[in-house]
Amino acid sequence: MDDYLSEKEQIETVKTWIKSNWLSIVSGVGLGFLGLFSWNGYQDYSFNNKLDASLVFQDIFTLLQEDDLTEGKTLLDTLRDDFSDSPYTDYAGLLYASYLLTDALPQRAAEEINYVLNSTDDDYLKLMASWRLARVNVELQKFDEALTLVANKDHQLSANFKELEGDIYFFQGEAQKARDSYLSVLSDPNINMIDVNTLMLKINNLSLELI
Repeated sequence: MDDYLSEKEQIETVKTWIKSNWLSIVSGVGLGFLGLFSWNGYQDYSFNNKLDASLVFQDIFTLLQEDDLTEGKTLLDTLRDDFSDSPYTDYAGLLYASYLLTDALPQRAAEEINYVLNSTDDDYLKLMASWRLARVNVELQKFDEALTLVANKDHQLSANFKELEGDIYFFQGEAQKARDSYLSVLSDPNINMIDVNTLMLKINNLSLELI
């Protein structure tokens, strides 16, 4: 009986950790994931246009770091008006959404990400925006919409989408479906795009729960 209780306590500890840390892992204000943009598309713009847009982007980044979301949004709108074709504009939108998430404003974050999703011509950015919007929809408990966003997994972010599908099922209470999605990541050729240690933590948690 003591062993059983120990396992149950371990399960609850892991589940609590995942739920407590999930949004902070998702929203990550840093530019790490944002840095994985389409370099070919980025190179198509003239040097001067890129430079001007990059300066506005840097100003937005500084304002957001100072938690000035109002002025950050004003500059973001300027960037969208003056440099609508620049990749900096799309990345500024995703960055602004990340800060909205850290301020517990998921609905506004969803609107900003959706703007990027519908305006960008960059296929990779569309994938990134879909991934982020799906995660915010989970925060908003819009699980069906989140699942629709990650339904297509035939691309270079396939591992990220499969793991996210598992997260969605996890928060829906579908333990077996969540575990199946997580396990499918292990054979995915793009597994290097995710944190495998966190993935294994999720798998082990659900394996214990399903015993």
